[in-house]
Amino acid sequence: MPHLRIFSLTCLLLSAAGTARGASPAAFEEALRAAASTDSIAILDFFTEWCAPCKSFENDIAAGAPLEKIRANMTLLRVDAEDPAWAQITLDYDIHSFPTFVAVDGAGAELYRWIGYEGPDHFAREYDIARSHPLSIQDRIRAFESSPSADAAQEIADYLSRSRRYAEAAVYHERVPELD
Repeated sequence: MPHLRIFSLTCLLLSAAGTARGASPAAFEEALRAAASTDSIAILDFFTEWCAPCKSFENDIAAGAPLEKIRANMTLLRVDAEDPAWAQITLDYDIHSFPTFVAVDGAGAELYRWIGYEGPDHFAREYDIARSHPLSIQDRIRAFESSPSADAAQEIADYLSRSRRYAEAAVYHERVPELD
């Protein structure tokens, strides 16, 4: 049976009241260990207190709505991007918009990201896409270099665009027509 692990900044189950501020990012390492131990991914939810879609996601998580649509184990770590305790992790993942959801493997390597929350169905679709990307972007680029394809070039370009790495994305977008 699927299990959901939600870590707030204090490693407690998220409540409708919100997330405590100022706790240690040790929860990040704990979330990675939980994902690694179940051979699944961890979702880092970068949020702010002032972000309306962030609050909608928090309310839906508390109500359980999006959880019914998720078919596999999930580890969710809510990261208050404005809390100084999380500044380095927020910088490491280059977060500029809220909410930003980053799927990572048990080692913390980024596998997929999406920005925004449009409701439980949208979250479930993006989560399913995240689960279908078992390789980090670096590994996908290495695979593309050894065996280029238009589909792989488009996938890499889309990922890089979502990550605001537009110049790099343009290189792969330009490769798509020549590989078709």
